[in-house]
Amino acid sequence: MPPLAEDRHRSPFLFAMLFAHLLPPDRVSRMLDDYVAQCRSNLEQISTHECDANLPGERFVMGMGRMFYTTVLDYIATRRGELETRRAEAAE
Repeated sequence: MPPLAEDRHRSPFLFAMLFAHLLPPDRVSRMLDDYVAQCRSNLEQISTHECDANLPGERFVMGMGRMFYTTVLDYIATRRGELETRRAEAAE
C-alpha cells in the first residue's frame, strides 16, 4: 500500500499574518480576536462531541484536534503582543 500524500494546510489567517506589517493595527487585532474566537468555538464543538467518540480513530482525531486548537490558542496568547508591538513600531 503506498503512503498517504503529505497533508496540505492552507490558512487565510496565516497568509494574512504574513502581511500584518502592511495592515492597519486595529485590523490585525480584530483578525487575531476573530481567529481566537473561531478556535475556541472549534474546541467547544470537540468537547461537545468527544463523549460520543466510540472508535479509537474518532478519539484519536478528536484528541489531535483538541491538542491543535489548544496549542494555537496558547501560541497566539503568548506571541500576539510581539506581532502587535512590531506592527505599531513599523507604523512609526
